[in-house]
Amino acid sequence: MKQFFVRKNNTDTLNLLFSGYGQDENPFLSLESHNDLAVVYDYEDLNFDESEYLNYRSINLIAWSMGVMIAPMVLSSSVLRDRITYASAFNGTIEGINPDYGISMEMWQATTDALSEKSVLKFYRRMCLNSEAFESYISSNVSRSVDSMRRELNFIASISQDTDKKNKVATDFCYNQALLGTKDKIFGLKCMLASFEKTGTRIITGDFAHYSFDILQSLVK
Repeated sequence: MKQFFVRKNNTDTLNLLFSGYGQDENPFLSLESHNDLAVVYDYEDLNFDESEYLNYRSINLIAWSMGVMIAPMVLSSSVLRDRITYASAFNGTIEGINPDYGISMEMWQATTDALSEKSVLKFYRRMCLNSEAFESYISSNVSRSVDSMRRELNFIASISQDTDKKNKVATDFCYNQALLGTKDKIFGLKCMLASFEKTGTRIITGDFAHYSFDILQSLVK
């Protein structure tokens, strides 16, 4: 797990963004914020350094894709949890890999088995609404090796099997709102709706894809 400050404006409020699988800091460098902004990515472990954020009085949590599952895993037992003033989930679920409430393990394993430079580009294309959005995303120069992404896929799969921990997190941690895209080709809308309906989370749907810079920007304070 890696952590990177996109903005340091020396405020007492932090926008803490848990990104999705296969990312680095580059796609988020253009996000604007009056407050501080940090991104978490590369889930090859759960080594989260909370000391980076102990000076903040309030935290605006933004979790995207697999970050929706990862964020509660590291924050539920953190001293930072009580500082979270608002938590938004964007195109992901707390269950993550789950046949009813996320991505099936069969699909996840098939992605791992077929991983290559070509399939990575195909994945990034599927994240985006259209060719224009894809070109904009690629121009950010996201740089992850295939080996690193395979390790991340395998690690996420392994922690998804810890059903006791996931069930505890799912009952202990609730997002204030979930933004779910009807054009998402990574997470199925039906599964995402089922996940957040059972927790009574405020749900907002729209015609956006799995990745949307504009949606992420709208969640930043």
